[in-house]
Amino acid sequence: MENTSVNISFFKGVGIFNILLISGLIINLFNYGFLLGYLLIPTMFLFRGQFASKNWDRTGMWLMLFCVVHALFYAVNPLKGIQYILVYAAIPVTMYFWGKYMVHILGTGKKLYLLLIMIGVVLASPALLSVLLNIAEGGFVQGDRNIPMFWSETKMNATGMAAYFIFTMCLPAILATSRDRIKISYKIVLAIIYVLSMVCVLRLGSRTQLGITVLAFLTALFYVLPRQNFKRNLALIMGIMVGIIVIANKVSFDLDANWLNSFSRRIEKGGAGEVASGGGRTDRWAKSFEYMIKEPLGWDVTEFGHSHNLWLDVYRSGGVIVFVLLLYFTFRGFRDVWRAVRSNKEKIPINVIFVTYGLSFFLLFMVEPVIDGSFTKFALFCLFIGIVNKYKSLQNPE
Repeated sequence: MENTSVNISFFKGVGIFNILLISGLIINLFNYGFLLGYLLIPTMFLFRGQFASKNWDRTGMWLMLFCVVHALFYAVNPLKGIQYILVYAAIPVTMYFWGKYMVHILGTGKKLYLLLIMIGVVLASPALLSVLLNIAEGGFVQGDRNIPMFWSETKMNATGMAAYFIFTMCLPAILATSRDRIKISYKIVLAIIYVLSMVCVLRLGSRTQLGITVLAFLTALFYVLPRQNFKRNLALIMGIMVGIIVIANKVSFDLDANWLNSFSRRIEKGGAGEVASGGGRTDRWAKSFEYMIKEPLGWDVTEFGHSHNLWLDVYRSGGVIVFVLLLYFTFRGFRDVWRAVRSNKEKIPINVIFVTYGLSFFLLFMVEPVIDGSFTKFALFCLFIGIVNKYKSLQNPE
């Protein structure tokens, strides 16, 4: 059982109820993920308060400071409802400690490695089902990229739907470097999940997700090749070459092909300039930098819409203080990812997951208003940083 699945001690230690709550929160189940987040607060700080008190660290303190200040600024003008005051103030910190607690239960070995992969599969599952149902109903040639979740009739914008695939887009990098960490049968299942995820990304016309899968794979190669022996590197390179040859011979990349309809329409609509500007995002970023100087306390979203950047949109809604706190917390978070990787350089497979997941978050944060548009992804980031920090502390105990 140790070699095939996450040990049952994880489910006993974390609790099936809590696992369901965390899963429901990160997928934003029925669009009420924040309600499940409410329940996670007492299950951590009341029932596991001793663990939480012993596992405070500077990253967690900076996260708490950001959350409280951000919630206070939001309370001045609670556009999405007063319930989000507590959501913004407490859920990210709660998820941070749940991440730490998972590592406390699982340790730093294979079970944690499999858990990180499982999180990606769980995250992608509702979007995967929803988009595949849409394709089965109407095919690839449809006039609208926006698709509703299978539990709702309200359409979700294509960018938000595609964000559910940020971890499954890392699967090629993970599978190529997994060594003997994953059984062949599981690798086949994960490869199928990746192919289906890519089909969904193409239906949604998400260039961000395509960028994530390419950059994650290249980053993994650059990380792994200098750290493996010649035999492993030769096998890896030969496998990649065979894969490229098969895809080149079997798959048509003609933009007139039905399966590339969403991408071809986006290119035809905006041309090369639209692609180069990130779908108009660079113009919004430039405008945001102008407003940062003349509006240090933030500005209304009606001025020119979202900035499509995590940090700039937080500046817009909360001003310079909230911006600086978030900037420092995320800086510490990404730095902690790199320190976790360096804490045990021999654990290449899990290090690849840390690096590619961290890269995926960074790319998503660069182009999306995450807290305003997809808050559960920020909560997931806090869970991930909690995992990373606890892992790092166990590798290098003080």
